Amino acid sequence: MGRVAVVVVSTVAGVPLPQVSLSQSSGFELLDQEALMLVAQAVTTAVLPDSLHNRTFALTLPIHYRLGD
Repeated sequence: MGRVAVVVVSTVAGVPLPQVSLSQSSGFELLDQEALMLVAQAVTTAVLPDSLHNRTFALTLPIHYRLGD
């Protein structure tokens, strides 16, 4: 059975770290928390293109999980 948690990464010009939030739950709190932690870790190491520095924008990222039997 597949589950999707949708995570939004928002940046604001002049703020050093993006904000990570859950916009759609997978229906499982543990999967939602894992999706948030995964993206939060990724944004700390991601390198933005110069064209996006000091810009305000948001990315919506679906995180897909497949639950086994």
